[in-house]
Amino acid sequence: MEGDDLLESSGIAIIRGITGEKGVIVVRAMGKEELTDEELAERTNLKVNIVRSILYKLHDHGLATYRRERDKKTGWYIYYWRLTIDRLKDVILQRKRLVIKNLKERLEYELGSKFFFCPCNGKRYTYEEALEHNFSCPDCSGVMLEIDNSRIIEALKSQIEKLEKELSSEENQ
Repeated sequence: MEGDDLLESSGIAIIRGITGEKGVIVVRAMGKEELTDEELAERTNLKVNIVRSILYKLHDHGLATYRRERDKKTGWYIYYWRLTIDRLKDVILQRKRLVIKNLKERLEYELGSKFFFCPCNGKRYTYEEALEHNFSCPDCSGVMLEIDNSRIIEALKSQIEKLEKELSSEENQ
């Protein structure tokens, strides 16, 4: 998958997740050019400190690099930034692995526990919490009912399977 294709598809969602909506604006303004943070601030009408914050977040995730040169007049460093969108595929795969891991942990939790809820306020309690309150809601004293979490379990299994197939397919590209 090319960097441009990634940027248009799930890449934007990843960038938005890392940097927020303003980060998407900055990334689109950069394109394939090497620009200073001041130039980006001008192009995007964002404050320089916001642009810098976004660039540092992208850099922390390996999605931007910079080079610095000393300004001969002022002695200050000027930072020239460039996107490394080719790393985006790795970031997407890494995030999918993390989501799969979290879903598997949640699945284990759902499989290994019984849950109860209060029909009045909908609050969910583990078996241990319900037992501690004698299966009576601590808020309204209503009787707690057992939850059939089989739908949640099936949804988790389905989502894990789907993501694992996607991950396997993407890793083999």
